[in-house]
Amino acid sequence: MQGSAPGPGLFPFDKFSSTPWIIDGVRDDAATDTARGDLSRRLFLVPRTQVVGLATSGGRVTGIDLVTAGTRTTLPVPASCAVILAAGTIENTRLALTSLGLGDTRFGAPRLGNLIGHLHSNITVRIRRAAFGLPAAADSLETTAFLVRGSASGRRFHLQVSAAAVGGSDPERNMWQQVPDIDTLDHIRANQDPDWIVVVFRGIGEMGPGTALSPDPARSWIDLSPETDQFGAQRAYVNLVATGDDMTLWTRMDQATFTLAAALSGNDPKNIEYLDRRTNTWQATAPVPDAGGGGSWRDGLGSTHHEAGPLAMGTPGTSVTDSAGRFHHLTNAYVAGPALFPALGSANPSLTALSLARRTAQAIVTERTLTPPPGLTPLSLAPGDWTMIAAPGTNPAMRRLGQILETAGSYGLYSYHAQQFADATIWIEWRELAAGDNSGIYLRIPDPTAPDALHQADVNGHEIQIDDLGAGNPAGLDIHRTGAIYGLQAASSFPAHPAGQWNSYLIETRGTTIRVTLNGTLVNDYTSNRATTGFLALQVHSGTIQYRNLRATTTP
Repeated sequence: MQGSAPGPGLFPFDKFSSTPWIIDGVRDDAATDTARGDLSRRLFLVPRTQVVGLATSGGRVTGIDLVTAGTRTTLPVPASCAVILAAGTIENTRLALTSLGLGDTRFGAPRLGNLIGHLHSNITVRIRRAAFGLPAAADSLETTAFLVRGSASGRRFHLQVSAAAVGGSDPERNMWQQVPDIDTLDHIRANQDPDWIVVVFRGIGEMGPGTALSPDPARSWIDLSPETDQFGAQRAYVNLVATGDDMTLWTRMDQATFTLAAALSGNDPKNIEYLDRRTNTWQATAPVPDAGGGGSWRDGLGSTHHEAGPLAMGTPGTSVTDSAGRFHHLTNAYVAGPALFPALGSANPSLTALSLARRTAQAIVTERTLTPPPGLTPLSLAPGDWTMIAAPGTNPAMRRLGQILETAGSYGLYSYHAQQFADATIWIEWRELAAGDNSGIYLRIPDPTAPDALHQADVNGHEIQIDDLGAGNPAGLDIHRTGAIYGLQAASSFPAHPAGQWNSYLIETRGTTIRVTLNGTLVNDYTSNRATTGFLALQVHSGTIQYRNLRATTTP
């Protein structure tokens, strides 16, 4: 928000927008590894881009239709990806209507109900300082605020009350607007009224919820307009109306406000005056409500940004999304924001929306986190528990990105020297960042500090290979490809995920037997004549492989 003269030059937009958080997150992520650039990035902000639709197939979102810098394109969505609609209540609903097959079609266009907002009133009075027991003003600057909660007809409302000893009718300017310099502060002090305290009662009431899936034509709803935007997409058509019950609450809230204002004045008419918003003048008598119980102090419906509800969460058949914000009929599409609310209450919805967004994020992480068998213990990632064995003239490294280990350079083995493994169960998650990236998990290797340790690891240990292309495979064999025990036995199948997606290895060693399970499928069952005990190591070979969630247990 930006003001204009003679008002303040800038209303800080970070008070209302999540944009600064996103920008900070992108910058922090980009700074993790400036040498490798986008390869190490986990968060991107795409500028000059409009989402115009979503493609779905087989119960999930498979593509995002975009216009970027004037060029239309479709971004494919991998099966493991989650898509979160976080573009505000109206735009989220428009996308759901145009792309996701939602909405009651009895009305000629897909329609979703349960659009809810807030009932707003702004009643301003001024009360004599003497009624508060205050002395006449000198040059002090006084501003205060508090909150009053109430209910009527089973609904909630609250009053945001702000007061200041200022001339004019706007005490909030000292509270919410910037004071650019000391001269302006002196000007505000010079314009204080020695006799009056101006009090603003901002009333916020709860609209009653409706039904999202079977919208009532007499209530609020969103459908699609015949009008299209500059990208050729249908615009949303918004119908926001107050029901009879809403009007009853609104009237009761306003009545409570006038009663409170009079009580603050000591119920003495000589101590209070009321602002007529139409003429911006003070009057000695309280405004008379119109036939509908309201007056000029009421804001129009939809004049704020607290819309909520059309994509309400709940049980299937009565709602659009579940308690984690996921669309009932899609496995990978979610909503963040007040569009999820079945009911709104009277409070600002931002904190509730943020709390639900955290729950949605946790649900997405949980659903996409691989589950190791019970009873395994996380391996220490402390640098002191690991040793890098490097070949002469090479520069292997293992980067640390939080709880993720990432290979860099070549050639070497990053050996876990805190423990040896004989009969054991080992769980490791890994992913390639590009097809053909090469690494492996070494088992039962000799002492990593011994002379010729790399060669001894190759001839005495066992490498569980990671390389979807199987570089250097001998003719007719597949002993260099993912799932193989390198150079010894090929995998029986290849259920690896594409580059960029996480995979799991469950490795079981019992005597001379080594069993390898890739993403839940047994792919190797090998009988070895090599060492039956030794250390574990992660290979640094070529490309970039990431590891996480390293766990193990030894069998007595």
